[in-house]
Parts: sequence; C-alpha cells; structure tokens
Amino acid sequence: LKTHVSTKEELEEAWKPFASNRRPPADIPDDAIIVRSAGEPFFTPPSRPRKRKLGLGPDARPWIEKIRRGELLPSAPIVEKMRRLSELLKSAEENSFNLDEIFEQARALSFERFDCPICKVVFMSRLECVEHIDIEHPMARTERPLFCEVCLRTFADRKAMEQHESYHKRVHLLIEHGDLEIVDPEILLPETCDVMDEEVEAV
Repeated sequence: LKTHVSTKEELEEAWKPFASNRRPPADIPDDAIIVRSAGEPFFTPPSRPRKRKLGLGPDARPWIEKIRRGELLPSAPIVEKMRRLSELLKSAEENSFNLDEIFEQARALSFERFDCPICKVVFMSRLECVEHIDIEHPMARTERPLFCEVCLRTFADRKAMEQHESYHKRVHLLIEHGDLEIVDPEILLPETCDVMDEEVEAV
C-alpha cells in the first residue's frame, strides 16, 4: 500500500476494507493449556503407571537351572578356595579372631558379592573387600563420607544415603518385632574322638 499512497489519510482510507474483516479476540477458556515459548506446558503432566518388572519372567525354573550349572554364578576352583582360606586363617591369627568370628568371615554365600566402591574389583567375602579398601584406598572414607560400612557402598548425595540407611533400620525392626527370623546354618565339626580314632587306625 505504501507504494500507492503518499499521505496518512490515503493509507487509512485504503486500509478500511481490511480493518473491517478483523475478528474480535475470543475469550480464553479456564481450562486452556498455556504453552511456553519453548513448547513446554506450564502444568505437570500426570505420570504414567509403570509396569512392574519381575526380572525372572513368569517361570523361574530356567534361571534356577542356570545357577545350578554354574552359568550365572560360577564357582571358584579349589585352588582359589584354598588360597582364600589360607589368607583368612592368617588374618584371623593376626587379629586374634575367635572361632565364631572365623566362621562368620569364612562364610561366602553364593548370591553374595562385595564390589569395591572405588575401583569396582569384585570380592567373594566382606573381609577381603574391607582389607582391600583399607590397603589400596586408605582415604576412601575421608574423600567419600557418604559411605555405608555395612554394604561397603558409597552414595552420591545425602538423600540416597538416608534412604539406604532406612532399609537397614527396617530390617532391624523386622528382626526385633519377630517378623523376620534369622536362621544360622548348622556348622558341622568333627568330633575329637573321631579324629583320634582315625589317627590310631592309620598307625
């Protein structure tokens, strides 16, 4: 239009047909979704329900068979077991462990493993992992104060640490109230007389 008019009055006269076609602004409904300039809505969308994953699937028998065959939890060779036992007895002698403490430290469960929180080396017993941390990472507890002495794990923030500690407290409460029963496996020891009889027969 600017090329065809020279004054403001001519411009307004030429613009009248277009100005009459403009619609009045519509009322904004109360439930309208206001969108930000970046395309993000102001309201928080409702969270979708998550399906619970069992992990094992509908049937756990194939996994049990894999465990029995040693595919998931391969057992250590006898040489490695004897090496660990030798180191355990040496440590027990140096630290004056009693018999119960030796059995507690020697107990290595098939489903139990201890990962070093610093270098991620895997150990089969808690004692080995603690000794590794003390020797290889002596400043670990100072540099990483959010450290669980029970599980030998470190945490990134205080909230995660407190949540983890609440699990330990919950287990202790279950034990105190009798809702959870802990059964220690029976440890079979040879009778002294049996050992002596075998030695006599061997002579």
